[in-house]
Amino acid sequence: MFYKEIEASLQTGDVLLFGATYGESKIIEQITGAPFSHCGMVARFPDMDNKVYLWESVDESRAFIDPIDNLAHFGARIVDLRALLAYYTPYTNNQFTWRRLQTFWTPALQTAFENFVRQTDTRPFPPVQQMMINYVLGHYRGIDTGNSVAYCAQLVAATYQTLGLLPLDPPANYYAPADFSSQLQRVAMLNGASLAADVVVVWDGEAKTNPVTVAAANAANAAAAAG
Repeated sequence: MFYKEIEASLQTGDVLLFGATYGESKIIEQITGAPFSHCGMVARFPDMDNKVYLWESVDESRAFIDPIDNLAHFGARIVDLRALLAYYTPYTNNQFTWRRLQTFWTPALQTAFENFVRQTDTRPFPPVQQMMINYVLGHYRGIDTGNSVAYCAQLVAATYQTLGLLPLDPPANYYAPADFSSQLQRVAMLNGASLAADVVVVWDGEAKTNPVTVAAANAANAAAAAG
């Protein structure tokens, strides 16, 4: 299935899963037993525009302007999905996996989602060693390491928990990206919600490989704002 075929169907709360071709991602995939090392949540903001965004947390990446704070930054962020996929998919064999959130999406859920995004946007991504410790403590000991930092799967889980769609136990730091795939079946949704089966999506847009730094993105945005 091609991205252009599913873009209109993407809704807030859907999960996107990515594998990657470089070393750190392969290690994560080997540890968790499934070909996924990054994940994010689809986000739409009806009162802002009609674009499709991704709610994700990253430690280092090509930079994009976050419309919530109008800055480029790492950690938890909102990113234009089309712009992101143009850079991500050259490193993911030009594809990703989509899981539709199946629930009745109410105005109350939308408000709760937007409030959580605004409260959590820019939350730092932990250093790699701390991320692994937090994951091990959550996944194997059930210990909640708190919300001062958030890696990608932890952010997705915390969002679902805030919306009342995922139990608070296990804690958000229990989850790895692979846990949100249908291959592992480790996500027990609440209140009648569920995640549909994995759908592999091929990116059919442009591909970009030139790096864009946070400083360059912010400078370009400031120049555009100045007119």
